[in-house]
Amino acid sequence: MFVRILFIISVLSMSSSCMPRASSQGNSLNVSTSLSEIALENGPEWTLFVEQPDHALYKGDIEEALGQASEITVELLALPAPDSLELVLLCTDTFRDSLPVQPWNDALHHEGRIFLRTPCKRPVAGKKLAPRIRHEYVHAALYAAGTSTIPLWLNEGLAFCIEYNRDAQGAVDLRKAIQKAGPPQVNWLQNVPGSSESILRPLAWNTLAQCAVQYLLEEHPALLQQYIQENRPDTIFPPQLMEPMVQACTKRFLAS
Repeated sequence: MFVRILFIISVLSMSSSCMPRASSQGNSLNVSTSLSEIALENGPEWTLFVEQPDHALYKGDIEEALGQASEITVELLALPAPDSLELVLLCTDTFRDSLPVQPWNDALHHEGRIFLRTPCKRPVAGKKLAPRIRHEYVHAALYAAGTSTIPLWLNEGLAFCIEYNRDAQGAVDLRKAIQKAGPPQVNWLQNVPGSSESILRPLAWNTLAQCAVQYLLEEHPALLQQYIQENRPDTIFPPQLMEPMVQACTKRFLAS
């Protein structure tokens, strides 16, 4: 394993990133700390940076999670693996102090870099990082493919589907929203959570986005692949699919 210690001072101009795990809100990102650099086996320019030397032991688990995510995105979405990828594993304090995140955020993708939070005093098992790695890898693969024009709900929904980690509280919140406001409408997906137009809490929005993408993967996989691959600036998601997609999600959650 090739490891070398370096001092990294990064000042990145942050634009609005893939939420809801973390949103940059137009702020600058400053990461200034001593990191260890480890070459990953997944690609010639794939690199792991760790703040805590002991986290080098996560290398095998991280490579496994990245390999799983890469295979899935190729199979389901026909998205090639990025040529280069950086995964930065930060202690909790550094993660929160350096990144524009909320207290509950534990991961962030920005321009080909995946940042993960992990406790340094009580390290977690490497395999527990896998769902977050799979989630953020999807954002990285979409970014590398230049798919910046796809709707936010689709970007996040794809990431949550491939994460394979359903949020029980999100399902509860979505059922409550349905009971209060009636069956979901298309604009429930289109309105970003936290905006004045949105009636959904972030977790409920995540769950609805995940449900919508799962419907597309099951019912219209070829069309979904084509839509992502075309990625034209004028790309508009087929409106004739939006209504049945939301209706299918409504039935799923009302029945559960």
